[in-house]
Amino acid sequence: MEQATATPVRVLVAGMPPMLMDMIEGILAPEGDMTIVARATVEADIIPAMAAANADVVILRSRDNRDAEANDYASLLSARPGLRVLAVSGSGRSFVLHEMRPRRLSLGTISAGRLVAAIRGAPLGGAGP
Repeated sequence: MEQATATPVRVLVAGMPPMLMDMIEGILAPEGDMTIVARATVEADIIPAMAAANADVVILRSRDNRDAEANDYASLLSARPGLRVLAVSGSGRSFVLHEMRPRRLSLGTISAGRLVAAIRGAPLGGAGP
């Protein structure tokens, strides 16, 4: 009996130097459950390439400005539910995973202070006021 094979993870490599793109492709090439479906060398091409390739994962170069990075990744993540963005540092030595996913968190007993803190997004450790 033939076993069904899973659909490979579709990867888009984008916005990084060609040498780093080649290294990532070399790392992924032997992985049978992953396939690089597209390259985008210019940032403006990332979203159209992601949509055309139906990418599951986008691997791109991390920005120095984390606030700008978060905004850019939010547009990518909202364009395709379930997308994962791996931001590789400029040195190619570290990376960060960005995901947008639903989250449910029990906040415990409600109080005026805890309600206001939750609205502001403050950490809600402990029993609270």
